Amino acid sequence: MYRSRMAEAYTKSLGKGHEVSSSGIQAELGLNGNIDPVTLEELEKDGISHLATATWRQTTQSMLNDADIVVILSKSLRNDMDDEYKIDESKTRVWDILDVDGVYDKIKSNVDSLISS
Repeated sequence: MYRSRMAEAYTKSLGKGHEVSSSGIQAELGLNGNIDPVTLEELEKDGISHLATATWRQTTQSMLNDADIVVILSKSLRNDMDDEYKIDESKTRVWDILDVDGVYDKIKSNVDSLISS
């Protein structure tokens, strides 16, 4: 469903000057190439599809170290990351958003809450 790219595009659309990027811990496997049509359609409804990263990039330790906030989109994904990365818990937020259709409103709500805090 490309949850992180939805969150990235929506955050950028708010125009608050936040630098945001999306990545995946298995991007190097090529499992999720270009953004899928369902996700694109959701973003197009808000007129923000152009703000989503077109392709998925691999998460790196450097990216995690340099980030002010790291949002991980599910508890299971957070557990998977323990094997590969050292994560600063103080700047990590875990959202429990399943990778299924219909999550865009939940993503927008979580982004709004994060930015307003």
